[in-house]
Amino acid sequence: MSNQICKWCGEPISWRQFARISNAEFCLYCQTALPQGQRATWAPQGLFRAFPAETDFAYRFANLVALHTRFAPTSRTLSLVWHHSMIVALIAIQLHRRTAPDLDEKVIWQAALVHDLGIYRTIDWDDRFAAEMSCYIRHGIIGGHILRREGFPEEIARVAERHTGVGITREDIARQALPLPSEDYVPQSRLEELICYADKFHSKRLKFSTFDEALAVERARGTDKEQRLLEFKDKFGLPKLEFIRSVYEPWQRAFGATQNL
Repeated sequence: MSNQICKWCGEPISWRQFARISNAEFCLYCQTALPQGQRATWAPQGLFRAFPAETDFAYRFANLVALHTRFAPTSRTLSLVWHHSMIVALIAIQLHRRTAPDLDEKVIWQAALVHDLGIYRTIDWDDRFAAEMSCYIRHGIIGGHILRREGFPEEIARVAERHTGVGITREDIARQALPLPSEDYVPQSRLEELICYADKFHSKRLKFSTFDEALAVERARGTDKEQRLLEFKDKFGLPKLEFIRSVYEPWQRAFGATQNL
């Protein structure tokens, strides 16, 4: 048992974890991300059951699920945003563990799982993801406002506000006449940078992105954006997406086919 390694993150699986999860190929945290067919108790409202002995985190995790459920206008919206958020969380945890971690993983999970909460107030999901950019660009600050109102710490609210692209400056807002307050929404803390960077490898259009694809997007937005993404790469490295692709892409294909996105 001492040689048991998590198939996703590569971390050793302890005896304590082994006794508490149903699929012994995955550690305690990665176990929660497996979709239906991979994990016996998969359902958004059932994910926190993987944490019965950690009541504080279980409580917070359950409340994150409830928060998404309360704000999501439809079940398909909930499914899409929740799965995207879980993928971003897994990528962030993997990068964090490989780069001299100095953050609380529970905080990373919380921040990643609510970073797109503002989406629920900015997208007309019944119009095939066809929201105007003038509305979508506001999802970060709307998410930050919601999180503050819900009592989340400022460090997590700022993650939501500052994750769009690789950050939005007040100069961007003035030059492009963006419908945002004239402030800098650029990641500053390690937590903000980590979630922002992890978010670049998966989109809510049901697509995983390579670093080169993400870099091309930021290059088109300006050399400063390109340089910032390169700095994130130097700081956090590249995620290994093969396993998470194998887990989630079948769900993405099925979801896209049935929802006509």
